Amino acid sequence: MKQKPKTKSALGLWLLKSLQASQELTGIAAALTNKYIQIATDNACSLSQIRKQLLFPVMQRAHTHSNLLEQIVSMIHASPEPICFYKMKAHNGISGNEFADATAKHSALHDGGHA
Repeated sequence: MKQKPKTKSALGLWLLKSLQASQELTGIAAALTNKYIQIATDNACSLSQIRKQLLFPVMQRAHTHSNLLEQIVSMIHASPEPICFYKMKAHNGISGNEFADATAKHSALHDGGHA
């Protein structure tokens, strides 16, 4: 993620995007903790960050969510089954997507951002 912006309005947008990423990554971590091997998300950024963490872990050390990304990758490596990630469209009426977003948001806000 980019450096924190200098202006108040840009900072608010940066914080919102950071919170959204944290929520999605927390949801993915929770799914992995519960041994799910097929995980769908509407957040392409989270999938990209996980991929970067898998391929270039040293480059991700300064990432805002590096601890959470490391936790996710550790669970992927430890899984006896292959983990499949799917990118889905947001707000397209797929049952469970809004519930998953709400659950991820709740977990990120109330569990310190970790599953």
